[in-house]
Amino acid sequence: MLITGGSKGIGAEIVKQALEQDAYVILQYNSNSPSQIGEFSPDRVLTIQSDFMKIEAPSKLWHTALQWKGHIDVLINNAGILEYTNPADNLEDWQNTWHRTLQVNLVAVADLCKEAINYFKHNKKSGVIVNVSSRAAFRGYGPDGMAYAASKAGVVALTRSIARAYARDHIFSYTVAPGITETDMVTTFKNKYGDKVLEKAREDMPTNDFATPQEVARAILFLSTGDMKHSTGMTFDIVGAADFH
Repeated sequence: MLITGGSKGIGAEIVKQALEQDAYVILQYNSNSPSQIGEFSPDRVLTIQSDFMKIEAPSKLWHTALQWKGHIDVLINNAGILEYTNPADNLEDWQNTWHRTLQVNLVAVADLCKEAINYFKHNKKSGVIVNVSSRAAFRGYGPDGMAYAASKAGVVALTRSIARAYARDHIFSYTVAPGITETDMVTTFKNKYGDKVLEKAREDMPTNDFATPQEVARAILFLSTGDMKHSTGMTFDIVGAADFH
C-alpha cells in the first residue's frame, strides 16, 4: 500500500492498522516525521518525504515507492491541507491559497491516480484506489473554506470518473468522506471558530459525537481489500447521520 499523509491523524491510524494486518506500507509524509512505526520492521514499512506543493513530487513518489517491493496493489490518497481565505482577502492571498489547496488536495491526488491507473493497466492486474474527501465536498465549508470544499468535491468527481472508465480493467476506486474527526482538525476548528461553534457542530450530529481516526481507517482498509467491486465509484460518508446524499 502507498499511503499519503501517513504521519499523523487519520493517515497515521491507516498506517498502524495496515501494518497490523500484515500489509507492506509505503508512508508518504511532508513536514511531520512519522513516529508511530517504531515497532515494525524496516522490511514492512518505507517512509518517503515528499512535498506535494512541488508539481513533480507525486510522480517521483510513485516511482520511488514502486522500486521498494516491485509492485503496488493499493493507493490511499489521504494527504491534504486546510488553509483559510475568504472573498474579503486581497486577490493575491486569495489566489495563492486556492492554488496551494488545489495542488495538494486535488492535482497531486490526480497525478498519483494517473500513475496507479497506468501501472495497473500496463501490468494487467487489478488495483484499488481510495481517495479521502470530506463532508465539506457536499455541504460546503463557509466563506473561509471554499477552496478546501471545492478541492474535496473535485476528489469525489475524480473518483467517480476513474470508476466509470476503468472498472472493466479491474481498477476500483472509492471515496471516503469523513466529517469532523477527533484529530488536530478539531483543535484547528476550535481555534478558528471557538468552543460554542464546535459544540454546536457536535450537537448537530445525531450520534452526538465526532468520528475517530480508528473508525475512518477501518472503513478505508475495508475498501482497500477490493472485495467491494460493485461499489466502485461510491462515496462512503462517516458523518454520524448528519447528512445523506
